[in-house]
Amino acid sequence: MLQSGLQTLANGILLRLDVLMVGLILGPFEAGIYGIILFMTSTLEIASKAISQISAPIISQKWTEGNLAEIGKIYSKSAVVLTVISCLLFVLLYFNFPHIFKLMPKTEFRQDWIQVMTVLCLARIVDLGFSLNGVILTYSNLIRYNIGFLIFSGILYFILLVNLLPEMGMLGASISYFVVILFFNLAKHILIKIRWQTRSA
Repeated sequence: MLQSGLQTLANGILLRLDVLMVGLILGPFEAGIYGIILFMTSTLEIASKAISQISAPIISQKWTEGNLAEIGKIYSKSAVVLTVISCLLFVLLYFNFPHIFKLMPKTEFRQDWIQVMTVLCLARIVDLGFSLNGVILTYSNLIRYNIGFLIFSGILYFILLVNLLPEMGMLGASISYFVVILFFNLAKHILIKIRWQTRSA
């Protein structure tokens, strides 16, 4: 529980680095808009929280039993369900995105914000597509690797933000977010695959 809590805290700090950097490099208005867009895209993750809470104790028990086949079933089924739900929510958000900003006073909508929202949504969909890899690692003896991936992701994130933000603005921040989410999930997925092959051999 302590490891899980610390990882959640580190995850939250890492994934808010872009808002901080946008504010420092582009200014408070851009940071506010980026934060709003980021919050809107977080609606794609509504289902994942419930599935993670339900699956966590089951995965923990299956790790103890060494039942990798059952963990694999939970992993693949949750990935399909979360990907489909997140894609549907993305479509709804995409077509309603400009109208939401019209409700905000003294804010003129810009078309490039749609690109920012789209890239952030794609990052969320990728994250959900890999579904429960973080939960699987958290309840295994591989948690130390997950923390290592998190630290490396933070360094990569900072480097990308420093280089892309001044040239590309908020779109650079969203691309940085996408790259880090993709790397982080691929690293965890490959580690899980290697562990399964080792245990199966």
